[in-house]
Amino acid sequence: MTLAQTESAEKKKSPNQKKPREDLGPLGNAVSDRVTDLMSGYIADNSEDVATLAQLRSGAGHTFGSCPRLWGMSVDPAQYERLWERPRAEERTEKTEQAAEEAVHAALTLFALHQQSLKTADQGMHIPSRFGRGIRRAEHNVGWAVRGAMPVGEIEASLHNRLRRAAEASSHTKRVSELRQIVQRLRGARQPLDYGLLAEHLYRAQRPRGAETVKDAWGHGFASFHQKKETSAEKTDAESAEGEATAEEL
Repeated sequence: MTLAQTESAEKKKSPNQKKPREDLGPLGNAVSDRVTDLMSGYIADNSEDVATLAQLRSGAGHTFGSCPRLWGMSVDPAQYERLWERPRAEERTEKTEQAAEEAVHAALTLFALHQQSLKTADQGMHIPSRFGRGIRRAEHNVGWAVRGAMPVGEIEASLHNRLRRAAEASSHTKRVSELRQIVQRLRGARQPLDYGLLAEHLYRAQRPRGAETVKDAWGHGFASFHQKKETSAEKTDAESAEGEATAEEL
């Protein structure tokens, strides 16, 4: 990374101030703001954001610790340090800081993969949930998005199995690896995801008893999905794109 890119990345780590989403905590808001800025810049073909997403994409499916070249491109921890200051919050320890770093890194790099080559105004792959609060809310979580990427009225076994393996993963590393494959399918189907919510889920899943909570949330999202009506043109585009994504996966 050049000096100019490093300086630009440092600026982008602290996104423009936005009104906090009430449905997210400090970590989710920090990621949502960062992704929103990157997405807007990428769609506008801003050269810095295009380059940033290209580099972040290389870390998709890998842990924060294994991608030192990307350490300067994550979210500034100061943006979410209130995570440990809220009532009944966990103590700030080396383990909780590491869990937060891993969650942020995974969300950013998976988004970079999800947004790849999608540059029209209606192709933003980060979409905030509109309804509900709490870790279990359904809209645009992983389970919801996976169901939305499936044909209407059908349960696609291979994608369903990916979701199950991600939800039941015994480690963060395995969970993120499965999510990488899922995100490739979501991109092919043009199915967006709430990346602020994903970051919170990935943090929670690394904490004691948190994995079961996240598994329940993704299952609830899958079961709660409401299929939108699509035009024949949208259906043709989605089927074509899904075929491309499947070919890439193979």
